[in-house]
Amino acid sequence: MVNENVTIENAQIRFRNFSGTKTEFNKAGNRQFSVFLPQETSDILEEAGWHIKHKPPRNEGDDPRNQLDISVMFGKYPPIVKLISHDGTESYLNEENIGILDSVDIDHATVEIRPYNWDVNGRQGTKAYVRELLVYARPPRRALNGGFARDDEEEDF
Repeated sequence: MVNENVTIENAQIRFRNFSGTKTEFNKAGNRQFSVFLPQETSDILEEAGWHIKHKPPRNEGDDPRNQLDISVMFGKYPPIVKLISHDGTESYLNEENIGILDSVDIDHATVEIRPYNWDVNGRQGTKAYVRELLVYARPPRRALNGGFARDDEEEDF
């Protein structure tokens, strides 16, 4: 049983569905995403009782991928979600506009998760829910400003 919130910094968000759109892998209304964890972080969280999925490496020589699925629920305990643009502008997101994160070019995030320990028909586990999420966006491409590279990319002509 997990009893404490956990903060994951520099999280790489994958498989995002903040809008709760029905897909092959998601029921309609389920807002969720995954983060890939370094082995050390994965080991610590798994030992504490969090459910970590272990995926084999995609390519030879790559490390295995350790994945934590996280749900976003606007109910009794709604999360605090903030989008921070490349220029430092901060926007709070709510249930109505959080779906924008499905299309934002995310650089990284800091996420605090809270546990929900469940016990149904003799099966037990812990589900991760967002308590607080800070999403850092990459700068937009400069396609309309005379180039195609980001400010952090070198242009080679």
